[in-house]
Amino acid sequence: MLGVNLVDGVDRKESAFADMDMTPEEWRVSHEASLHNILNFLSCRDPIEILAKTASYQQVCSAMRSDGLSSASNLEEADVEVLQAISLHVLHGRKNVPTSPNNMSRLWENLAFNVFSHLAMQPEKYSEESAYKEYVVRKIRSQTVYYRRNYQAQDCERMVRGIFSPLSELSDREIGLNIETAYELLLCIYKVVQVRYEIFFKETRNLLKATNTLELHSANMFFANCSPLGTWLTRRSSAKSDLLAEKMRLFQISEMTHSWIYSFSITDLPASIRKDAETILDTLSYKIGESPEQPIGRVYMDNPVWTRPLIKTGSNSYFLPNPGIIYSFPVLILENFIKKSKTLLKRLAIYQFR
Repeated sequence: MLGVNLVDGVDRKESAFADMDMTPEEWRVSHEASLHNILNFLSCRDPIEILAKTASYQQVCSAMRSDGLSSASNLEEADVEVLQAISLHVLHGRKNVPTSPNNMSRLWENLAFNVFSHLAMQPEKYSEESAYKEYVVRKIRSQTVYYRRNYQAQDCERMVRGIFSPLSELSDREIGLNIETAYELLLCIYKVVQVRYEIFFKETRNLLKATNTLELHSANMFFANCSPLGTWLTRRSSAKSDLLAEKMRLFQISEMTHSWIYSFSITDLPASIRKDAETILDTLSYKIGESPEQPIGRVYMDNPVWTRPLIKTGSNSYFLPNPGIIYSFPVLILENFIKKSKTLLKRLAIYQFR
């Protein structure tokens, strides 16, 4: 098959778990056990905060891979997406329960194993008929689970605008919402998260370089207000008189406040696109306590967060733990609006197959 060798993804030979010699049935049992462990882990903690820390760590993994380095738990974007989908099944409230670095490391290793084992547990169907056919099927599964964009952000934006801009006026008439505005809103959210990411880690660096109590007080004020868990931890832990000890106390609190990076409200967005923002964002969000219709076992090959990537955490406040998903699945996300009108669906189909 032309191009099959170029199909991307994490193949069994490349994975940290490749040396585990198990049958498909043994992989299945291990997969179900790891899923059970992840669900238990999330259900007794704040899934929002766990997701946020995982998202930040995945970006570290990505940067390390770009520099030719490896990390203890090498997470992919797909792992964060799967964790978000699993979280939706237990996200019925937020708990003020801190998590140690060792426990987070165990979660990340378990998560990477869980996603990989979903592929490894699939029995071979075509090996006797055609080894090459089996190879192609395995590569397709791997691409579906792991593969993400291979283009620059600007190229993606140009492509998506080219597809949906011709539908703007029609969408206004058909559903009372401009599809192009919806896309520009998503791009604004991506930029908001980028800025908050830079601010957060600048504050972290300032904390670690602090040389006096005034600078430590500034860090304390910032991280205490980053999240409910940060506020709770600040109140529950006593300030240290020793400068280094106080730094470590505040750094440990900062590790449990990454949700600030990926959280935003409508007031954080430009006034020019706020008019329909709540309608757009609610359409693309799961609320706390709202589980996806898909069974949890389908999140690997048909993840609900590919189409609805946001979590609504409060009145006009939202959470996007994987901002890159806006560039990975823009068409799937925007089809939430297109499918509200048969006319729009037909026009999009005509445009796509010209």
